[in-house]
Order: sequence, then structure tokens, then C-alpha cells
Amino acid sequence: MKAIDRILNRHNLEKMCVQLEDGQSVTYQQIKEITKSNRSILKIIKRKNNGQPAIVVDISIGWKLIPVFLACFLEKITVVPVDTLRSPNLSRYIQQQFSGIHLGPEDFNKEGHLKNVQRLHRLTHYKELKNVAFVLYTSGTTHNPKGVMLTYENILSNAEQIKDRLDLKESDCLLVTRPLSYASSITGEIFSGLLGGCTLLFKDSSASPLRIIKLVKQHTVSILFLTPSLTLKLLELRSLLHLTELKAIVLSGEILYEGQFHKIRAGLPKTVSIYNAYGLTEASPRVAIHKIHTEPFVEGCVGIPLNGIKIKILDEQGRKLPEQSKGFLHIKGPNIMKGYVKQKKLTGQVKKNRWLNTNDLAEIRNNQLIIYGRSDNTIIRNGVNIQLEEIESLLNVSPFVNESMVIKRESKDKQVTLEAWIVPSSAYQVSLLRKEIHSWDQKLWPDEIVLKQKMPKTETGKLRRTVI
Repeated sequence: MKAIDRILNRHNLEKMCVQLEDGQSVTYQQIKEITKSNRSILKIIKRKNNGQPAIVVDISIGWKLIPVFLACFLEKITVVPVDTLRSPNLSRYIQQQFSGIHLGPEDFNKEGHLKNVQRLHRLTHYKELKNVAFVLYTSGTTHNPKGVMLTYENILSNAEQIKDRLDLKESDCLLVTRPLSYASSITGEIFSGLLGGCTLLFKDSSASPLRIIKLVKQHTVSILFLTPSLTLKLLELRSLLHLTELKAIVLSGEILYEGQFHKIRAGLPKTVSIYNAYGLTEASPRVAIHKIHTEPFVEGCVGIPLNGIKIKILDEQGRKLPEQSKGFLHIKGPNIMKGYVKQKKLTGQVKKNRWLNTNDLAEIRNNQLIIYGRSDNTIIRNGVNIQLEEIESLLNVSPFVNESMVIKRESKDKQVTLEAWIVPSSAYQVSLLRKEIHSWDQKLWPDEIVLKQKMPKTETGKLRRTVI
């Protein structure tokens, strides 16, 4: 694979690849040597003509995943990452899906070399995993988890697209804060960073969000990847205006609302560029990354698609809609998944003629992609389609609300009511908030307000609606 060869044989192999929190570092040369060592161990696997083997790997090994990923790429072994610490139930489910072995911290020495694991002989081969680099399980924000099969081309093409759009340089240091079992970390940060020759700094998953600020300052991090809500939380806890070495912040995982953007823009040095990114695991994950200019701000705008990605908007009958029409976003490109593991029927429902139905409502306006949210979060009021995100957008700019999530409730007689969960601000007064709500279009009024100390979220900071 030419892209992997570029990573392991770059002209400056003494360049720092991984920066550790304790001040130690790992060079690209060392990553190359550890990858070679890991390949020699993986060669113990007896290959079969009827499929590709899969290895379940615990992400708790941190940066040591890099030479594991690279070795498995070169040896054509599918990697299935699990997060046994934060997602034990999902991890057990995944391990039941893939018989064989589970690699954990005990299988690696302190330098990151894979030990001579004899039980590798027991790896099962799977026909449908041919050319599959990773099986990644969706975060489960609105559905049960599904195993997404991403090929080598999916991962490497998307990483290249991201690297180009963010204009990553060898001088850049990327802080990886999200779980290493997610496509946003694997493709969007690790592989795009490796292709750019960048330095990668990994935050300890058990450390508090405040640790992010300290790491950015101590290690001269130039690019930060966060959700809008986590960024706002950091701004509440501490000023970020002193982070003068920061070059860019890439926001993703949620719709970026206008009120959120202006708070974030005001809380960062003017020299820091703000990007709004959109994607989903099935797209490896990135579809578009938009560099935002303050005026005019367009809510939900993620810009033009990445190079090589095509988009179209269809109605419920599958007919193509003209520009400035809201409908279902379909995407096509080298980053689109092979399918869902062991779920051919479901794969056929969302992927047809190489086009993926994202199930997100969107429109194309002046060649820019505008994202409205999941179609699952749509209700009909007074004959008009309403997105739950529309109400959340209004709530989130209120001075009485720090964060919100709108819940759809359905009674036995099929009557739908809307419950607005809010984390109140210090200025919160229920009478004033209700007065503000009653100034909106009546179809957007929530039926009930419920106060919460915090919102249920996934490990990456997305709102978790499946807890309801």
C-alpha cells in the first residue's frame, strides 16, 4: 500500500510521531521498527483462501495501536477495536461476534512490541471481511450498534481527503481526545496525521476535560478536534484566549448552532481557525469540512464535500430534488463503507448503486451542504415537519439555557408530546424562559420543561437519545 509506505519510509524518520504526556516521544523510525516487529509476529497466522482473519484489540493500549494498525494493514488482517473500560457491554457483544483472540495491554511490552502470541493460530477467517481494514461499531445515538466494515481504500482515501482539506503540515501537533474505537479518531486524526507527517498527542481517556487545555498549552498543540458542546464546556471552565499557539479547532459530532459558534469564536484567539465537519461512521467518517468565516454564519453549513465525494438530495420516493430543497442526503465516493457485518439486508437498505443514504435531512444551497439532523428526529405538527434540532437550536441560544435536548414522547393513543430537557444557566428563571419560548412559532413550543444537571452523552460527546 503506497500510503502506508509513505508513512513508514518518509524522508525524515527521526521526526517525532507520538508525543507522550510524560515528555517522552516516539519517532517515525521507532514506529517503523515496531510495525516490522509486529508483522513478524502476525505472520504466525496461517492464511486461508476463503476469507480474512480479524483481531479484536482493546483501545486501552493507546498510542501502541498505531504500529498494530499499520502491521495489520500490511498483513491484511481486519482490526476490530473495543473499549472494555467505557463500553464493557458492547465489548462483550463484539467479542461474541468475532471468535478467536482479544489483544489487550498484557500482549504488548512497554515499547509497544506485540509479544509472541501463540493463540493467534486460533483466529477465524471471514469471507465478507476481504479487504476490510476495520469493523467499527456505531455510537448508538439513535439505533442499536452496527458493525461497519471499512476497507483499506475507505480509510486511506478519506484520511488523504481530510489531510488536504485541513492542510496538515509536518510541523502540526494533533491532540487526539476521543475514543480510539471511533472513525473520527482513527481516520480523521490518526491516519490523516500520519499521512501529513504530524505529531500525535493522546489524551488519557480517564483525565478530565480540563486536561485538554493543559495539554494544548504544554505541548504546543496546533489542531484540536472537539464537539461544539465540549468546547463550550471548556470555555465555561476556563478561558481559552491564552492558547495563542493553537492554529485550528475542528468541530464535529453535532450540528453547530449560531449561538454556539459566536460563543466559541469569542472565546478563542482570533488567529485560531474554526472548522465545522460533518460525517458518519459509514463514510469513514468525513464527508465535508468547512472553514467558517464569521459573516455570514449559516447554521448547519458544512461547506462543499471533500475531494472525490458526490452528494445528492432525494425525497421520500427517491426522486432527486433541486437546490435549496430539504430532503434525504445521499453520498457516493471512495470512503463509503463496504457494508454492515453479517447484515446484508440492512446494507441493501442504505446502500444502493454505491450511493449511501445517510438518513440525515439536508439541502444544497449555493453548492454548500446544509445539515438539519437525523430524519428519525422529525415530527409533524400542524401538517409541518419539525426537527427536534430546530427547537434545541432556539433553546441553546437562550441566556437561561446552557445545554438542551428535546425528547419525543408517544402515548398509547399515539399522541406525541415534546419534552425539553435543559441544563439551566445561572440566570435561569422558568417564567422568563417560558416567556421567551412563547415568542417563537407555536409549532416549536415544547410541551414540558425538565431540568437536568447534565445531558446523557456518548464517549465522543454526542447527545445519547437511546437512553430515553
